[in-house]
Amino acid sequence: MLVGCHSEEPDGKRNALPSSPVSEGLSEGARLISDLQSYQWQRLSEPPSLDKSRHTVLPPPSQQERGTATKLVTQLAVLTAQTRPGDLVQVSSLRGAMGLPAENEAPSLSSPQDPMSPPSQSATDTDQQHTNST
Repeated sequence: MLVGCHSEEPDGKRNALPSSPVSEGLSEGARLISDLQSYQWQRLSEPPSLDKSRHTVLPPPSQQERGTATKLVTQLAVLTAQTRPGDLVQVSSLRGAMGLPAENEAPSLSSPQDPMSPPSQSATDTDQQHTNST
């Protein structure tokens, strides 16, 4: 089961999916991220000041920015504790993003060898042939 805030129709229109605790948590997290971005943009757009040693000093975060960041961290902690990755995205998509074969596929023989594993017999033979010819 995939959970999200919107689904895409073939004609490109987005429709809201039925509400669930996960989708509500994602929506709340998105709102908090947007709010935090606004606070940080405002703060970091102010001209910096210089201290006595002529070092640049950025303005500190406001109470609102700190409060929003704390709420966001708490919201994400609760959301990740209640949700598995498979609840948000298809396992095959995760495996593909990590460069792994789908669960029902055998690993490709043309895939690069793990650098931590010993060389294959053919690689060893090639190295010996190269050494003997020099």
